[in-house]
Amino acid sequence: MSHFFPIIMWLEAAPGNMGFDQHTASEFFDKSFADIASLNCNTIRPSNLPLPYVDQLMASAVAHGLKVILDPQWGHNLMRITPADILRHWDSLKATIKSEVIDPYAGYENLLGYAVTDEPPPEKAEQWKLTVKMFNQLDPVHPDYTCFNNPGVLAGMVNDNGVPLANCVYDNYPHEKKVPLNTMGADPKYGWFNRYKLFYTACKGRPLLPQISTVAVFKNDNPWRWPTPTEFRTTVYTSLAAGAKGIMFFAYMDAPEPGGMLRCLVDSKWRPRQPLYDTVKTVAAELKELTPLLKDLQAINEVKGWGDSWQTLRRTFKSPARRTYFILANKGPDPVHGYTDGYIQLPGSTYWLEDIHTSEIFRANSRGVAKISLPPAYGRVLKEGGKLIGYFDTPADGSADVEGAIPVTGWALSSTGNVTVEIKRAPVEGDPGGIIDSDQLVFIGNAVFVEGVRPDVAETFPDYPDNHKAGWGYMLLTNFLPKKGNGTFVLYAIAHDSQGNRSELGRKTITCNNAMAAKPFGTIDTPAQGGTASGRHYYNWGWVLTPPPKWIPYDGKTIRVRVDGKFIGHPVYGLRRKNESIVKAFPQCLNNQEGRGAVGYIIIDTKKYKDGLHRIEWSVKDSAGKEGGIGSRWFHIQNP
Repeated sequence: MSHFFPIIMWLEAAPGNMGFDQHTASEFFDKSFADIASLNCNTIRPSNLPLPYVDQLMASAVAHGLKVILDPQWGHNLMRITPADILRHWDSLKATIKSEVIDPYAGYENLLGYAVTDEPPPEKAEQWKLTVKMFNQLDPVHPDYTCFNNPGVLAGMVNDNGVPLANCVYDNYPHEKKVPLNTMGADPKYGWFNRYKLFYTACKGRPLLPQISTVAVFKNDNPWRWPTPTEFRTTVYTSLAAGAKGIMFFAYMDAPEPGGMLRCLVDSKWRPRQPLYDTVKTVAAELKELTPLLKDLQAINEVKGWGDSWQTLRRTFKSPARRTYFILANKGPDPVHGYTDGYIQLPGSTYWLEDIHTSEIFRANSRGVAKISLPPAYGRVLKEGGKLIGYFDTPADGSADVEGAIPVTGWALSSTGNVTVEIKRAPVEGDPGGIIDSDQLVFIGNAVFVEGVRPDVAETFPDYPDNHKAGWGYMLLTNFLPKKGNGTFVLYAIAHDSQGNRSELGRKTITCNNAMAAKPFGTIDTPAQGGTASGRHYYNWGWVLTPPPKWIPYDGKTIRVRVDGKFIGHPVYGLRRKNESIVKAFPQCLNNQEGRGAVGYIIIDTKKYKDGLHRIEWSVKDSAGKEGGIGSRWFHIQNP
């Protein structure tokens, strides 16, 4: 199914009923569609439109930015044929529909799908299934949008796994004249919530089935009245809370109906009926603002609140970015006494909920419960805040014979932003008590976040702040771990955010064997991980040693420096730091003796590179021919 949240306006499009012909059709469509677009709808669903008028309708819809659910009369034709005849003449029927419907109209970019029929009765179930299958075979890109007015029929038809996954449109009209205003109907047959629950339950066998709710904007003296503005809002927002993947307003313009005149949102002269017309416009504007989010939300649990004693209806959802959302609706449309509060349990007291539409914040109490105020007929789409997520990527858990410098990497995000990551280890025998923190871990260092190195995370979590710099790294020189970097160690990555949230991103067990190390080791000092370099004479510093009795030639010719994978030269090598920290740490290494040292540098002309993200690395070969990489890191070049 396509990721699109339709805000649909249904309109009668039979030329005889609506007073247009081939010469005046475009004018009728243009005037209607301009008004429908101004009502913030994004889709039209014309009914009873003869195929010769489709080109005019589609062209007008394109001009007004509207998608179309096409009602091809061939779907109705098939419903009048017996299943045996459909199967007997399958190939010829299919060829005719292809030439008359699919070939001429499937190429329209604004075609959303087909409505092969309306409200099929139970005795037409097999015809409907065969019709949907045929259209799906001919045009799998544009699914069916059948309206159902009977939950039992719906269940019997759509829960047949042999039927292609389509859209189910619920025709649920609770506003009978006998039903008191702002009650939503207590009668089980026409009560909104009772009936909607039956529709919802009918589709549970196929949880991925998109469910679209029809909201009444009409009256008919036998037996329906117009909904009040608050009843209209309630039906929209409780539909969203129940997981509806589209809303259809029925119907747009007055048209004759058997048994009386259907009076709709506008009369036959396009004159609005107030106050419902403005209510539709306002609520549809809210939907339009929410559609980029609503189209991709996936429900993760059952609807809560169907029962009569519940004041709210709500459901929990996940976005593609795995963020948690809640849609919560006040079931009471009565503006006099319909105020209520909703309560949502959150993971902890540091969490909160943000209303997507109003940006209001609802914070959790000490028990992790957020209290959400809901005026009459009001609904909220709420985003969970305070969440801290991420992953500890490298080194691989269980790594053995680790030696020298290793990259410790991962990613982290928080809905608050401002994330830091500590690299820690579990204590080992011999650790002094003073270095063990309150979390019973030993601090090693702070990871550095580098912009641009994890575009996959930024794409997966588009609604998190700082997602463009979610990747973090730390170059761990295992030689500095206890017992000179020999033994088994458990590393931890611990993330924190500005709201005091703490999350263990993972732990990795590694076994180090620097006593038997054969490769050179060391690290790059500048630029820092994620740091910035500039100018024609930028000093790239580092140091490198190798286990004795081997050494590294002081001319630096066996040390190679690469930027973005391309060799740029050899460093000046054999220097000492003023505090001789490397000499003191590794006095046994031959390069640290006789007044020489392990430090080197190379001068880089950063003007030769484009501003932006780059990668630098050193590799070295010692006197025995053993070669190893002694560090690599991402850095930015930024020249004035």
